[in-house]
Amino acid sequence: MQIFYQFYKNYRILLTNIFNSMIFTLPDLDVSFEKVVIKKAEEFSKTYLAIGGIVHGYTGNMEMIRRELSSVYYDLPNQTDRFVFIREIMLHIIAIKGKYNEDIQRNLPQNKRGQSERMLSGLAEANDILDEFMHFLAGLLIRDGYNIDTNAFSYEEKVAVDEKLNNIIYTLEKLQAGQEVIYEEFEGIKAKIEEEFSKLKSETILGKKTFFQLALGKVGTFAGNKLADQIFEQIKPQLILFFATQAPHLLDSFQKLLH
Repeated sequence: MQIFYQFYKNYRILLTNIFNSMIFTLPDLDVSFEKVVIKKAEEFSKTYLAIGGIVHGYTGNMEMIRRELSSVYYDLPNQTDRFVFIREIMLHIIAIKGKYNEDIQRNLPQNKRGQSERMLSGLAEANDILDEFMHFLAGLLIRDGYNIDTNAFSYEEKVAVDEKLNNIIYTLEKLQAGQEVIYEEFEGIKAKIEEEFSKLKSETILGKKTFFQLALGKVGTFAGNKLADQIFEQIKPQLILFFATQAPHLLDSFQKLLH
């Protein structure tokens, strides 16, 4: 028995040494699972977050939704996936809140004061429910280490920001490389800039202060690169309009980046 134990002990030490000396590497794969997480968020929204189920549900229903969402959230393997999941849920809530408000306002009955007041009272209650749910979602991100700016975008502000960003992205898509520029390099830089500005549309949930600093940082990331500077020069009017109308306090910093 003693001989067997010693053999087992030596064999275990040998295997441990072999394992520790091995270097494990993953092949060069695309390990971004953002699309998978987005699909998971879409499925959750379809199942639990239809406007009727939220607004016309009971308190117990919202508590159940919070429990189910928390379960999905904490089952995700890392902080990045959890952020993407909450981001998509928040964007869904913003969208249905905006549509619900527009539908109620559009369908207010004429010359029926009592009925209009009841509908507006119900709308205010619905907005409270949605705002409380957004506060719950923000709380999950805060507990996960994110610094959420409480100076949040309104629905109208989010629409205005998206419109300006879409103009920038559209202009980028139309840009052509000049004869003195290598086409592949130009397209590569342009695609990266376009991708970064497209991502911005999903970052408004971080609040105005963080969002606009992030937007300025994206310009700063590329500024100084010869090709990027040429691209920024061509979309400068759209960028100036974006900062001048949405974040005038950063316009001077933006212009200094491109000098």
